[in-house]
Amino acid sequence: MSFKTESEMNREVRALLKDKVLPNANGTFKLLKSDKALDIPICKEGNNPKLFFLELKCHQTSHGRLGIGHGYGGGFQVEVLTIMPDYFNKYLKWLLAYPEKYPGRYLLFNTSEVKENLSGGNVGNKFNNIKLSVFRNYTLLEEKELISRLVAWLQ
Repeated sequence: MSFKTESEMNREVRALLKDKVLPNANGTFKLLKSDKALDIPICKEGNNPKLFFLELKCHQTSHGRLGIGHGYGGGFQVEVLTIMPDYFNKYLKWLLAYPEKYPGRYLLFNTSEVKENLSGGNVGNKFNNIKLSVFRNYTLLEEKELISRLVAWLQ
């Protein structure tokens, strides 16, 4: 994947899901287009339906950070990180990218891992960010490993 912005990342990840992840996952899946609460909702159909979410975070030099929620300390992402519902720790993954510095490599976190790596250690009243040090402190995934982990998660 090659992108510079979060909207480009969204298009690329959706194509990756459609072409390489969902065909290899066990089950029938539908991608929803709406990204109002979280970036990519994924519906698993059948006798045991489930709803998965991918939240995308793309570092852009112009922004200088991996922001969470809106600039006033609120939003759905902030609420998930504050309340920490079990559902969103299991069925929400956060895909982090820093394409300028680490092109073609990613981090795939659950909600607890994101919360552990927030700047300042918690969700605050203003700007909330994921520490950029995560890209140095965790093993970055290349596309093949990312696909494998996403397939396993959707089981």
